Amino acid sequence: MPPTLRQVLALPGLELRALVAVDETSTLDRPVTWVAVSELADPRPFLEGGELVLSTGMRLRARDPAKLAAYVERLVEAGVAAFGLGVGLTHDHVPTALIEAADRVGLPLIEVPVQTPARRSRTFLRRRSTKRWRVHSTLSAS
Repeated sequence: MPPTLRQVLALPGLELRALVAVDETSTLDRPVTWVAVSELADPRPFLEGGELVLSTGMRLRARDPAKLAAYVERLVEAGVAAFGLGVGLTHDHVPTALIEAADRVGLPLIEVPVQTPARRSRTFLRRRSTKRWRVHSTLSAS
């Protein structure tokens, strides 16, 4: 069984922070089937549902609430478990319009701090011989 969003948020050392968690029982207990990193304006063709999508937000314009809302709606259409925005590179903070859009449609939104090395890490889910899923994070060489 895949880990839940609650379990992923609790992983030590990542310091992920849920900004929009919606309903604790139904949302935080969503299974996370994969972690997908995407900077695409429309990642739907590459998603299967259940992913935690991570992005630095390179293509997300903080000053355009309509585009942020459309992006969030595309993620919901794809059935993702949650969206994590890295702060400290492209955005100094998670845009208010993004928080509001995620809250409106019930998409869990996670702040990923700059000290969490998203660029240098590959987070993946691996099926073990015991048929249990675990989240693993491996840092690549700098």
